[in-house]
Order: sequence, then C-alpha cells, then structure tokens
Amino acid sequence: MSAPSPTLAELAARFTLGLRGDGSVRIRGVATLAAAGEGQLAFLANPRYRQELAGTGASAVVLAEADAADCPVPCLVAASPYAAFARIAALFEARPATTPGVHASAVVVGANFRFGHRAAGDVATLAEYGARHGFTAEGIPLDGGPQVWSSTYVRTCLAAGDVSGAAQALGRAYAVRGTVVRGDQRGRDLGSPTANVPTDPMAAAPADGVYAGRLTRLDTGESYPAAISVGTNPTFHGERARRVESYVLDRTDLDLY
Repeated sequence: MSAPSPTLAELAARFTLGLRGDGSVRIRGVATLAAAGEGQLAFLANPRYRQELAGTGASAVVLAEADAADCPVPCLVAASPYAAFARIAALFEARPATTPGVHASAVVVGANFRFGHRAAGDVATLAEYGARHGFTAEGIPLDGGPQVWSSTYVRTCLAAGDVSGAAQALGRAYAVRGTVVRGDQRGRDLGSPTANVPTDPMAAAPADGVYAGRLTRLDTGESYPAAISVGTNPTFHGERARRVESYVLDRTDLDLY
C-alpha cells in the first residue's frame, strides 16, 4: 500500500472491507462526517448521525451495508464501521516520540486483547502498529477451558470466597501483603495472638470468612501454617475496619511487629 495516501481500493484490500464507488480515490487523513473535507475519510457508526451523511465533505465514508445506498461519495463497507475506521485512522497517526534506547521488539498479548477508545483496537490493530513502528505483535490463546482466566475472574472468585479457584487461575496461592499493625490484642489475651494486616480498599481480598493458609515473613522468608480471618470482628464493639488476621497455629512466641 502506498502510504501516506492510500487509495480506497488499497484500504479495502488491506482491511478486508467492501468497496462501493471509485476505488482510485486517495485518502490523506481522517475526520468526522461534519468536519471532513477533500482527501479525508469519515465514518458512520451511530444512526444518530445519519442525517450528516448527505452533506458530508468527506471524499469517502466507512459505514455499514445498510447505509451504503444513501452515501453520496465512495464508501468502504464494514460489519463494524467504528472498528474499521479506528484501524484505518492508525495509519495516519504521527509516530509518538520514544526514549532513546527503549524500544520493544515484540509484544505478546492475550488473544482477546483490546485497547483504545471504546476498545476498538485488537491484536490485528496492534500488529498494524508494529509493522509501522518496528515491533511484532502476537496474540496467544487464553487458558482456563470454558472459563477464560482473567483478572476479573480472579476478583470474582475472591469476592465469592473461592480462593481455590483464584489460585488455579493465578498458578499460585492468592496472597495479601502488608505491614502488621497492632490491633485490639484480644487474641493475645485469649492465648491466640494474631497478626493484623489492614486491607487496601483498592486491592482485592477474599470474602469475609476464616481460611486455611500460611503466614510468610517477608523479612526472613519463614512460612508458618495459619488460620486466617478476613472481616470486621462483628462480635466486639468499636472499630469496624476490614482487616486480615492470621493466627500461626500452635505458636504464641512470635514477634511480628
């Protein structure tokens, strides 16, 4: 394709789009239906803007098959006009400045990776960027069988208290990290001292409950079997901050502050 002013026929072939009208029209940029002028490509994806089609100054328009008959200029026909327009628009973007010595040679993403406004970009769009900017892009299949594993899936498991499901998706046990703080010390008075870690409201934590797990000291790497309570201690009056409390089984001699 002869950039930076490809013909409509070249765009149709490159992006697998239908072509209606003169395929020799050259495109030098993109704009909206209302703002586009000669040499520019516009798009129609929302019926709300269909009335602007008749008066557009664009040299061509990307639209759906249902609107092609009403288009006064040559057009590219796409199942998803917005997504097609976004991929074409990327051809006319100025290359961003990069830091000398820092440049990715390959980008690996999940097969369902999306990016950009309204998630219009996909792996194919990323590969288009790569071809112009000197890197390769590869989408790899997602693990998880019928259930795709993702950060959303992990958070859903944790919210339901399904720490086993979260661990399967992560490939490791889910962990909450933080600094041990002094609590009410009721556990110590009862002979079962706990290490209290406040939960970050921006981080995921398992649903309220008591879990079997391990407490690991980050300073020494020592790890102990523990009963871990997540919640707000509703039995007692006073502070109701949500926190994670770990009781190291059969140990009352540890100083974890």
